Amino acid sequence: MTAYARALVVDDLASSREWLERALTLAFPGIAVDTTATVADALTYVDPPPPLALVDLGLPDGSGLRVIEELARRGTTMAIVATVFDDDAHLFPALRAGAQGYVLKDQPPEALAAMLQGIAAGQPPL
Repeated sequence: MTAYARALVVDDLASSREWLERALTLAFPGIAVDTTATVADALTYVDPPPPLALVDLGLPDGSGLRVIEELARRGTTMAIVATVFDDDAHLFPALRAGAQGYVLKDQPPEALAAMLQGIAAGQPPL
């Protein structure tokens, strides 16, 4: 399994950022996590790109897809969508943008941590 030293969490809700950060620290002990709430702020974290990013789709200044596209363009980040949207209308555009995983925000941090470990180990990312 890949261990990540650094990650970026992009979500406009403080409670969601805390939940995602908790899951990351459970999945990858010692990981350094940067958090931000907007597309504009997230784009300041892409140079150098983080090895791992959890990105919400609905952000106050645009779509998280823009962040995922920028990370995919740089080619080194495992970008995973973390969202409440459980439908193909959101899933397929996220995958086309370069997301390598898609998880729903309806589970405890321990379950998400297990999913993140699985994705890092090469298990299906959905």
